Amino acid sequence: MTKKIVYFYDSKEAKVFLALGQMVTLLQACYFRGKELCYDKVVFEWHNLVAYPGWSKENTYKGLIKTPKNDFLPITFVQKGNRISKLCDRIDLSEPDSLYNGCPPIMTPNGYSMQPTHEFLNRYYENHHKRPILYINKEPDEKYILFHYRESTQERQIKRNTSYDEFKKIFTIIKEKYGDKYKLKKIGEPCDLDKEFDEVYDYFPDDIESLFKVINDSFLFVGGATGPVTITFLLGVKGILLLKKELNPVYIGRNSPHEWVDESNYLCIFESDESKIIEFIEKL
Repeated sequence: MTKKIVYFYDSKEAKVFLALGQMVTLLQACYFRGKELCYDKVVFEWHNLVAYPGWSKENTYKGLIKTPKNDFLPITFVQKGNRISKLCDRIDLSEPDSLYNGCPPIMTPNGYSMQPTHEFLNRYYENHHKRPILYINKEPDEKYILFHYRESTQERQIKRNTSYDEFKKIFTIIKEKYGDKYKLKKIGEPCDLDKEFDEVYDYFPDDIESLFKVINDSFLFVGGATGPVTITFLLGVKGILLLKKELNPVYIGRNSPHEWVDESNYLCIFESDESKIIEFIEKL
């Protein structure tokens, strides 16, 4: 029996940088739209301007995230501009109605709209009574808690940086209570706590699949409102979210962009609270 294949792409070839979180949410929406339409295989065009976090005040960035390999997520990734078989159906993300009837164009020659991807995921959960999550088996070798530290010097990004003082407090609480039970690992920009972790990673330049894997295999994720947290949503990894009051405090749950996310899987806090943190972890 011939497999039904759908290919999500951008015919307008948008010349715009996308953040990791934006790209993850887009591929998540496309995958579950393909499954909603009963396709056996989803092919997804990886945008050619997906930038790593950590922009500098000089407006430079660490580099571009290359197209993922096809060995972890149940999605077939292709580079922008690759030829795709004419036998598969195509959905153009630069045209209206790509994810649902009335969906505005997501990719335009000079821009990107994230709102339709949030709208689709929330609609999917409402219509199917099922969360759009990719459950992938964890490697059973070890249990660890994964921390993410973000620090950018670009002015427009500073408000989304991790508060070092609160990050340190949360780390100290978890290490004292659970350091003998779980390894403590970290991803992201360097910080003064790096020597305290069992393992420290950057954002895996040229190997984005490893970032997905290290997040997926973690027992718990601790980080802010950034791209890696979006990966936890996709993979169903539970987490403690250290948010900032100057950002929109409604991050998950009703009246948020992520209404479909299970609030019981996340502890959202603005500052360290030992009793809340321990109570949350004990319930996992």
